[in-house]
Amino acid sequence: MNCEFYNEPFDYILIKDTYDSNQLENIWKDLDFFHHKLREPSYTLSSFDSDTNEYRKKNVGIFLHTDNETRNSHIVNYSDIFFDSQKINCEISGILFKYYPTFNPIRCNYIKPKILLSYYDDGDYYKPHRDSSLFTLVTFLYKELKKFEGGNLFFPEYDFLLEIENNMTIIFPSVVEHEVLKITMGENISGYGRYSITSFIDYGDTQVDLSMLKVGDKIDLSKFE
Repeated sequence: MNCEFYNEPFDYILIKDTYDSNQLENIWKDLDFFHHKLREPSYTLSSFDSDTNEYRKKNVGIFLHTDNETRNSHIVNYSDIFFDSQKINCEISGILFKYYPTFNPIRCNYIKPKILLSYYDDGDYYKPHRDSSLFTLVTFLYKELKKFEGGNLFFPEYDFLLEIENNMTIIFPSVVEHEVLKITMGENISGYGRYSITSFIDYGDTQVDLSMLKVGDKIDLSKFE
């Protein structure tokens, strides 16, 4: 696991080689097993566009932490690896303090994340949106040889494109607007699109709707304590 911290154009953490070879083998067993269980956006709390009366995303997915058959998966069990590193925890706390000035890591308790497994096939996308959490952690996975183009993560407020790599993770404040660019596949083979494992991280015992916040907004996080 190779971790780097960036503060331009906004604060984020980038991790390459997220899982080791043994973990990755087990992750792919999960992905192959869960592939047929993935469901349309109405089942995965997709952001909704009231102007067009449509969901902002076209893909399939499943929340792993809410399903008895999935909550003890390797994907869920490995989610703690991101918080075993003191370096990562310090950088996350620094990001939270910057974007949410009243954040107090001493008085806030980390909550087991909500984990969403998503799959993007030919023509799939996720239009610009913000997540209802404090920060977002996304791991990108796909089968080699890569059989699709697109699917990169774009941050429109900063005109910043993150070109995804297999087994790569980004951690960023959820208030930063982001989108998944459309996938195109020259050879549409089931399971050879783009997977993502997204963890929505909160602190405390109370969830607060942060989806309408913008970068720089002030928020009292006492509700999380």
